[in-house]
Amino acid sequence: MTEMPTREELRAFVGPAADYYLAAWEPALTGTGPVTGGNRWAFFFPLFWLGLRRLTGTALVITALLVVELLGEAALTAVGVDLTDWDLLLACAIGLTIGLVCTVRGNGWYLELARQEIADVRSQNLPADEHLAAVASRGGRSVGAMLVVVAGAIVAMMVTEAVTNVIAGR
Repeated sequence: MTEMPTREELRAFVGPAADYYLAAWEPALTGTGPVTGGNRWAFFFPLFWLGLRRLTGTALVITALLVVELLGEAALTAVGVDLTDWDLLLACAIGLTIGLVCTVRGNGWYLELARQEIADVRSQNLPADEHLAAVASRGGRSVGAMLVVVAGAIVAMMVTEAVTNVIAGR
């Protein structure tokens, strides 16, 4: 396990919202418990939030799960299962589940990313005056990553919809 980052490193990594994250991470940083608090942005806008905070791997997993679910629906429909009455309920249940998981786990995922990135920067043995700048460049908000994640999810859903139409014979 890597050495715990300093508050100064974490503040540099997170950027302007550092106070919120440091408060949520405090129990984990001090070894007194897990990361606390739910992230409301991760609940309402999970893929946007994951991309904005550079949690692209997690966003990819969620997108892949959505694709699998859509393909499963198409396969069931192709064999004659009528899901018409269940589509809205299923979509709401899946959206709510994704939102809840991201809310509860999001801050912890973000701390783990911060720890990995800070450990990587530390391994470069940079001079002190360059260290925090390098940490800051690895973190913070990334509108570019958010746009890539959201665009990738949209493309994945469009391709999946086309495939499901082929499977369903539409």
